[in-house]
Amino acid sequence: LTVKSGHIIRLHFEQNDNHLESLYLSCNALGDAGSCEIASGLKHDKRLKRLGLASNCIGVEGARALVDALVDHASLQQLNLGYMKATILLGGLDNVIGDEGATEISRLIRLNKQ
Repeated sequence: LTVKSGHIIRLHFEQNDNHLESLYLSCNALGDAGSCEIASGLKHDKRLKRLGLASNCIGVEGARALVDALVDHASLQQLNLGYMKATILLGGLDNVIGDEGATEISRLIRLNKQ
């Protein structure tokens, strides 16, 4: 999955008719741009409980966009931005959020009440 896929996922969430509770997109190439697209869509969602975005080459910008979208999310309980063991085998790239991205994620942990 690429940035274009992120845009399509964003459009799905913007329709306000999401029935998904889990969305696992690990080991893809969404990058910051794709994760920002998904984050924009998640601002309209109230149902998703689990989101897996491990090994997607997401950096600080993508992490920040996801945190901004999810900080007030009513139902999200799990967010995976880690590393999948199959990343190298599948030709994927790990997330590169670094210390600044980790600080953003800590904001989500502090402020989200789920």
